[in-house]
Amino acid sequence: MTGKINLKSAFTLIEAMTAMIIVGAIAISCVVVLKPGDIKKDAFKKAGLDSLIRINLATKAIVSCDSEKRNMTVLKNTSGTAFALASDGNRHLYLSQLYAKHLGSGAGATITTAYTGTALKNESGTAIGSLKVSSFNNGIYIRNGTYMAFKLNSNCTTTETNTVYNPSTTSHSVTNSCGLIFYDINGPSGPNIVGVDMYTVSIGKFGLK
Repeated sequence: MTGKINLKSAFTLIEAMTAMIIVGAIAISCVVVLKPGDIKKDAFKKAGLDSLIRINLATKAIVSCDSEKRNMTVLKNTSGTAFALASDGNRHLYLSQLYAKHLGSGAGATITTAYTGTALKNESGTAIGSLKVSSFNNGIYIRNGTYMAFKLNSNCTTTETNTVYNPSTTSHSVTNSCGLIFYDINGPSGPNIVGVDMYTVSIGKFGLK
């Protein structure tokens, strides 16, 4: 007989609503919820990679300045005076001047006291050896607002163990390191976590390592 609905084969309202609730619950469980903190961390890390690229290009420019192939053991300061990176007492100052020249920085700034005195820590809260911001010298701000400073070795044969971080790798050992560059993309402001807004990279004779 036409025009009639077979109630036995049709969904009841309660059954339809129950099915919708189940489907909705499954859909919600499949969605990755991005918290504001996660979005901010991601932005910090992207900015950290941007600064790393800038610093790497500046390093390459420094070691090949004036088209004369040099390395980090013997360079010239911004006045054109030669100095030995491994032995000169002013090597931190000279190197910061060279980076300031190539990165377009403002006046030098030593702001280590604005950071905590404790060891640098990563996202899991693990200290990176005994490194502190105060381990680095002659801080400068580069044009994009990143603060960077230097910790130079007495020679370029040092092995830096478990201290080298960058946005794309975990900690690792680097041989023949001339020193470390510390950089913080937003200065002493938080969260001050290595691998998020703070990074250290190793300087090799001919570029970053």
